[in-house]
Amino acid sequence: MSVYLPKSKINILLTSAGGSTGTYLIRLLKKCLGEKAKVVAVDANNNVPAKVLADSFYVVPKLSDERRYLSVLGDIVENEKITHMIPVTSYDMNFYSAHSCFESVKRFIVRGGVNTILSDKRKSYGFLAELGVRVPKCYDITPNTEEYPLFLKPCRGSGSKGTQKINSSEEFEYWKGKSPDSMFMEFLEGEEFTVDCLFGGDGKSLGYFNRRREKTVSGGAVVTTAVCDNETLLPIIHTLEKTGKLRGPVNFQYIKDSGGQPVVFDFNTRFASGGLPLAVECGFNIPLKLIELMDTGETELYRQTGETDGITMIRYYDELFVRNAK
Repeated sequence: MSVYLPKSKINILLTSAGGSTGTYLIRLLKKCLGEKAKVVAVDANNNVPAKVLADSFYVVPKLSDERRYLSVLGDIVENEKITHMIPVTSYDMNFYSAHSCFESVKRFIVRGGVNTILSDKRKSYGFLAELGVRVPKCYDITPNTEEYPLFLKPCRGSGSKGTQKINSSEEFEYWKGKSPDSMFMEFLEGEEFTVDCLFGGDGKSLGYFNRRREKTVSGGAVVTTAVCDNETLLPIIHTLEKTGKLRGPVNFQYIKDSGGQPVVFDFNTRFASGGLPLAVECGFNIPLKLIELMDTGETELYRQTGETDGITMIRYYDELFVRNAK
């Protein structure tokens, strides 16, 4: 598998880089690109690993303070001579898919209209169902007794925040009033899988990587194992390609039903928050391929094989000690 290196030095901006994904991207890009890249990270929080690991780090206003955020970030883009930008979180992806700021900076993400649909769980279920992708059954009215338990999930957001198992009609009515911006869906049981994907400018898949979620923390995998399953995934990938609207990194999660058919229950237009390092370790270096796409518009196709089966990623915590971390 070829490794891409830019012809001249580039300056990469990672937004909302304070979490585990941003931390991993900083380390990976510095390792792969070396002196060919300067990695600049920003976050609304000052006490994050990115402050130590990135070549340059800045504290910026929250995205909700749009005017101040764009003003501060504009100064960073200019002063650091930023050439490439990678939005890290769903919030960043939603913001930059809807704003045409910093036009001189390269970025490769799903465009506004489709991202708006896919970033809302209820709308994304409708979108995927129309394509023929099986999604969980959703409930707007009180279900019959035999349909419990259900699962409550916010329509927007990521990870496991705001999720709740619903065991009865009394709980259904209570949470319906308490969480009007959430949705009720069938409770799925079984092994959970995440698929890390990359799509090109024409909406065609440039590769995907399937892994089983063995253990999660706050919705992100901390133990995950490679499982090649092209028979299950190729029909879904081909269906997604037909839309011609996906670009850049995408990930989705599914559970197989009792008949062995996949049910897609989550879809994100960003890097997965937990198991991305496993895909990279197994040869699918999505972040580096993303840089290559920004520069050349193309990259070598990746195809997962059974040779990666059983390779497991186990994430663990490390400590950094920073003086005067104000």
